[in-house]
Amino acid sequence: RLTMKKPPLALLFCLGVCLLDILGASIGVGVQALRITAKPQSFISLAKLVAGERTAGGSQGVGLPFQEHLKGFYGAIIETIESAEIRRRARDRVRALHPELKECEVEVQASQNKGSAIFNIRAFGTEPHDISVFLDALLDEFMAFRSAGRIPQTDTASVQIMARASSPVEDLQDWAF
Repeated sequence: RLTMKKPPLALLFCLGVCLLDILGASIGVGVQALRITAKPQSFISLAKLVAGERTAGGSQGVGLPFQEHLKGFYGAIIETIESAEIRRRARDRVRALHPELKECEVEVQASQNKGSAIFNIRAFGTEPHDISVFLDALLDEFMAFRSAGRIPQTDTASVQIMARASSPVEDLQDWAF
């Protein structure tokens, strides 16, 4: 008959601590996995808008007063796109044109590419088709609002929509801002 010696108390203590560490790490990984899978997938719909100002002769204006005028013009574009009024009009337009769509929360952000007249308009939400339709309606309402003369402009100001895209957030690496 074989008899075993009792393991030293220090070894039992270390083994217990290691098991508690492994148990704690496993619980932490499980909790994080639940948090990640419980989040709804986020989608983004993008549009690029080009705004320019041409003088009567076709050449760009120069000088500080003209640059200040452009800053105000560009600021008015961002402010208008992100305004509650344009968002309300876009929601009304979506309801009228797409009554089958359920209303979902859409976050809108507009930014200007540094040193250019190109604006990036992003709409975030959980339903890809809904945010794409909302962004289209938002841009249509912005253009209508602008055409009605409610954005400061001159007779030669031009604003055009360059491109639109809708995709899950992680698929938009080439649209980096």
